[in-house]
Amino acid sequence: MSFAHHPDHINRKGRPKGSSKASQLRKAIRERIDINQLFDDINDLPLAAAIKYKIELIQYVLPRLKAVETSANNLNDYLEALTKQETINLIDKLIEQLERD
Repeated sequence: MSFAHHPDHINRKGRPKGSSKASQLRKAIRERIDINQLFDDINDLPLAAAIKYKIELIQYVLPRLKAVETSANNLNDYLEALTKQETINLIDKLIEQLERD
């Protein structure tokens, strides 16, 4: 069925935000789960299990990031482009960082 025959069926505003099945499912889960109680229950587990479950839950809270690849050539090109003073400053900062850790 084409919209050409039924122009009144065209949704010119697009799909409303939150109307997808995934967002409806997330909303239903949020409404039924007490997050504070869930974390209290997780904290009562043995440490290894608690860490495992917290890591698994993070993927639902934090946005996923794409992996960024950098090659050694990019780093070498960057280091070669540094002036003598910039190189000294970089070395000083690295030493300070190592001393703090």
